[in-house]
Amino acid sequence: MDWLAFASSFIERINKTLKLDEYFIADWLYLALLLTAILCLWRGQRAGVINLWDTVRTTKKGQDGQYRTYTDGRKLFEVGAFVVMTCGFSYLVIQGKLTEFYAAIYVSAFVTARSLRDREQRLNRALDGQGVPPFNPDQTIAPGAKP
Repeated sequence: MDWLAFASSFIERINKTLKLDEYFIADWLYLALLLTAILCLWRGQRAGVINLWDTVRTTKKGQDGQYRTYTDGRKLFEVGAFVVMTCGFSYLVIQGKLTEFYAAIYVSAFVTARSLRDREQRLNRALDGQGVPPFNPDQTIAPGAKP
């Protein structure tokens, strides 16, 4: 068997297995745009223009005056939900199957998350203004208590 016949049969088997002939141009366009967006973010991260880790990290000052950087679970959840829902949203738009229900869920999820974050920040500022000591997650006993 020569090389050309082998390559032809191999491509034909892949096409049958993956059913590539059933996909539309919009599917391939969606994949190309998604990969382009990921490539742009990756290059921006490598060049130092953007820092993607800031989307999931938080830096807070502890009671000892040292700044601590840690992964914030809320930010990680919000970014993950945003990525997954945006991929689903754009895919449904390309396929022409977007419903009002999904669009309403998409918008309300991020509006709700933002309003809850703003509320939390307002409450934290109010507590700081009242002289309440800041929360220290590293502290295992109550302030002023004897071990």
